[in-house]
Amino acid sequence: RATRASIIAERLANKGFPGLLNRVLVLGQSLDRIGRLHFAQAMVEAGYVSSVKQAFSRWLGDGKIGDVKDRWPSMEQVIDWTHQAHGVAVLAHPLRYKLTLTKLRRLVHGFADAGGNAVETTVPLTPSHEQTIRWPQLLRMIEECGLAASGGSDFHAPGPGRRPLGDVPVLPNHLTPVWELFT
Repeated sequence: RATRASIIAERLANKGFPGLLNRVLVLGQSLDRIGRLHFAQAMVEAGYVSSVKQAFSRWLGDGKIGDVKDRWPSMEQVIDWTHQAHGVAVLAHPLRYKLTLTKLRRLVHGFADAGGNAVETTVPLTPSHEQTIRWPQLLRMIEECGLAASGGSDFHAPGPGRRPLGDVPVLPNHLTPVWELFT
């Protein structure tokens, strides 16, 4: 993350947005925690853009100048690290990614085959048509793979279509809740 943050800051400075890394450090508190959202917030504070959404649509979103790809460890490696730390590996919000049914199935089954333990079943307060259709299909996949179900508010910030902090939906009662895996 530190290397990625430096690259993003340099690229944005070259486009006329100097001094963002210092602002971002205040928001992210540490180079190890900085993400594109921190840059977007810093751009708003500096008056370079009018909103976080605009920062992403013009400068930080996929394929934009501030979109610096991280090299991520494999799913198997992350699951192994999680288990070594005595944790439970949970696949977070798989319906958010707008995957085809085939790709969603590949993701969930691949996660299970790699040793994953649970899948988040929460959908946004205002789900898309696709999320509404995929939700029962996801629940069947979770059951087929013998995975537990997880859910939460996934709170990042207040706003329309987002669950308020602490608003945790009820898990489907035919699935094993993730907390039953805790030891």
